[in-house]
Amino acid sequence: MAKEYLIRVVGEGSSASIETTSQETSGLNETTQVVPQNQNGITSKQLRIGAGVAIVGKGAFNFATSNIAEFTGSTRKQDQVNGVMKMAGHAAHIAISPVTGVAALTLDIATTEISKRREIMWKNKELEEKRARLNYSSFNRSREW
Repeated sequence: MAKEYLIRVVGEGSSASIETTSQETSGLNETTQVVPQNQNGITSKQLRIGAGVAIVGKGAFNFATSNIAEFTGSTRKQDQVNGVMKMAGHAAHIAISPVTGVAALTLDIATTEISKRREIMWKNKELEEKRARLNYSSFNRSREW
């Protein structure tokens, strides 16, 4: 009298599962554990290999995109690539979570604008100090003789 039981355990919040088979033959229970797989049939070893490849690929991509100015000598190209990467990141964030994506985009625009304005302010102050040292400030007040 052989009975066979199939117990499928699926972890909450993940697609990984473990199948346990129990067979009853002549009073002895045999239990075998099948390699964990997700619903697509990918094993945990394949997931680890894929994650490792993704990390290495991301590192190579980041190296290539962050050193364009060094390789080409063009800071303008580097700025363009950085802008495209930033836009792609914001687009992905908005696609995943529109509310937080828009909030992050707004915060990024605001902080970028603030830092640009502060940089201009400090450059103008520096220029005024240089003009004052050279007695060049009278040029701006041409009607005040």
